[in-house]
Amino acid sequence: MKKALSILLSLVLVIAALPLAAVESSALTDGDWEYTVSNNEATVTGYTGSLTDIAIPSTLGGYSVTAIGNNAFKGKTSITGVIIPNSVTTLGASAFDSCSSLASVSFGTGLTAIGEYAFFRCTSLTNVTIPGNVQTIGRNAFDYCSGITELNLNPGLITIGIAAFGSNTGLTR
Repeated sequence: MKKALSILLSLVLVIAALPLAAVESSALTDGDWEYTVSNNEATVTGYTGSLTDIAIPSTLGGYSVTAIGNNAFKGKTSITGVIIPNSVTTLGASAFDSCSSLASVSFGTGLTAIGEYAFFRCTSLTNVTIPGNVQTIGRNAFDYCSGITELNLNPGLITIGIAAFGSNTGLTR
């Protein structure tokens, strides 16, 4: 009887936790923005709007936006400019991969990590200023960004991944 009660109690606890886990991992929308929520923080996972210059919101659905997810804008060739709010601390892998028209990015001051391949093949980027809080730039993060002519790095940078700025033959400063 004691063993059966223990099993039943364990089963009830598992079932009770399921709706919360489902809410935190499912895709949500707020206007033209797609996002997920985990630990009461939002991660942007996509954009369905038609604007070419976008300002990522600092909150979605009442949750603070702290990350731009992996592949969130990958291949969105119509995007020409992005403003990333101070609330964002992490850019996921391939977040803006192959956004060939992306010419300008304004990074928020809260950013601490730029994922691998984050701006891979963003050939229209010309000047990049990495904010002071960034500690990590992933491998190939700005690889094949042939339009970059000037690069400003901060003294707090700890790790620059392999080929983070590879194949950028236009770099002059």
